[in-house]
Amino acid sequence: MKRLPPSATNPDQAAGLAAARKVKLFKKGAFEIDAKCFKSTENPANPGMHLLVYMQLPGGSILQSQEDSTGSNGFSDGTEGPDDLGVFEVTSFAGPGNPGTLNVADEDERPFYAVSGKKFLEGSIFGGTRIGNPPAGNGPFGPGEGCIVGGTVRTG
Repeated sequence: MKRLPPSATNPDQAAGLAAARKVKLFKKGAFEIDAKCFKSTENPANPGMHLLVYMQLPGGSILQSQEDSTGSNGFSDGTEGPDDLGVFEVTSFAGPGNPGTLNVADEDERPFYAVSGKKFLEGSIFGGTRIGNPPAGNGPFGPGEGCIVGGTVRTG
């Protein structure tokens, strides 16, 4: 499991995603899985901590996941950005009267499958976000705001 501090803080979620540092989680051949952890402050009374786990694939590859939004039934043309080849996304908010929250990706969001040429990749990735001072404590997140991510991957 990796612990990721937020690498960008922006009022806008799209700007936060663009500014966040890419963290490589896995790479083998044409397959690469990356993550970005960032904070949004568009509404200072309700800031958000965001984790996006996504793939980078060459053109002609296929991705099947809950968050894939290539618009072409999972087929990659090699030009997609993180929002397009998402494996999953999870967000926590610390709103009015809420000192902080912990949030994890739903079970049905975590599995993914990818095919490139004659190679495949399948797996399940766990991830979560923490913002503020949750009443439940720090749990596996440890002190400070941020994200955690881990999982299993199989290739063939």
